[in-house]
Amino acid sequence: KLKKIDSSNSILFPRLKSSTNGYIDWNLDADEINRFINAFSDPYPGAITFFKNKKIFLKNSKLLKKNYFHSFTSGLIVNKYREKTHISAKNGILLVDQVLNSKKESICKLIKVGDRFETNNKFVNLSKKLKKKL
Repeated sequence: KLKKIDSSNSILFPRLKSSTNGYIDWNLDADEINRFINAFSDPYPGAITFFKNKKIFLKNSKLLKKNYFHSFTSGLIVNKYREKTHISAKNGILLVDQVLNSKKESICKLIKVGDRFETNNKFVNLSKKLKKKL
């Protein structure tokens, strides 16, 4: 039997679409970016950002280390080791297992320490707008 929902105690979040809502905001804290990347990981295409003006996808993140790096370092590649990419963010370093192009191919070999992932605020702002009404 179905029960009527008590709407005074309910919370509803809209559905997200990876291709629209999956853009990484590098201004967020490392822990928030970590959770965001993992939320858009398998079975989804990955969280979206840009590398050398090309759209890429990050999957399977782990907060490797907490620190007090300035937000200016966000998105900066600080290390690569065994096909894993270490990315600086505000207050931490992320360890990302997969960096993929739009064909789902690894681009890890193209990335060098000192490169930076970036997401234009235009994409971040558009990703936060709801496309459908509930």
